Amino acid sequence: MELTGKLNTVTETVDRVAVGAHEVVDRATGAAASVAERAAGVAADVSEKASDVAVGMSNKAASAHYAVDRAADATHLAAEKAVGMAAQVSEKASDMAARVSEKASNVAAHVAEKASGMAAQVAETVDEKKKELKDVQEDLLETVRLYVQQSPVKALAIAAVGGFLLSRVLRGR
Repeated sequence: MELTGKLNTVTETVDRVAVGAHEVVDRATGAAASVAERAAGVAADVSEKASDVAVGMSNKAASAHYAVDRAADATHLAAEKAVGMAAQVSEKASDMAARVSEKASNVAAHVAEKASGMAAQVAETVDEKKKELKDVQEDLLETVRLYVQQSPVKALAIAAVGGFLLSRVLRGR
């Protein structure tokens, strides 16, 4: 009777561990999603700032072009080159922002995938160990039942001696 109680306690403990592991999986998945969301936000901010810089540069290039039109033909040629360069810089900045955004999203997705996979493995391992412990519990209980059926007098004597020793140990405290 006492063995069954201890085995039930073990089973309850294993159940609590399994529930805890599932909570860890849920938290890990939520954290990974949060990281991915933050990375996407940072990438969007970088892209927006690059676009603002490009617009600002484009506006400045147009102003320079107006000033060059009023100047000599030689300065007109220089202004056209400046406009071309501003467009190239704007395009390169925009390309860089897009690459940074893509890489940040890829890293966040990879981190989320790894964390989710690891959490799932932990949960699976805990579930497997829970099943193994349940099997051991059932085997042990069956072994004790068979022993009691085969040798009831010995089993009663062992239980009496065990109870006596346990009462002595507990009384001594």
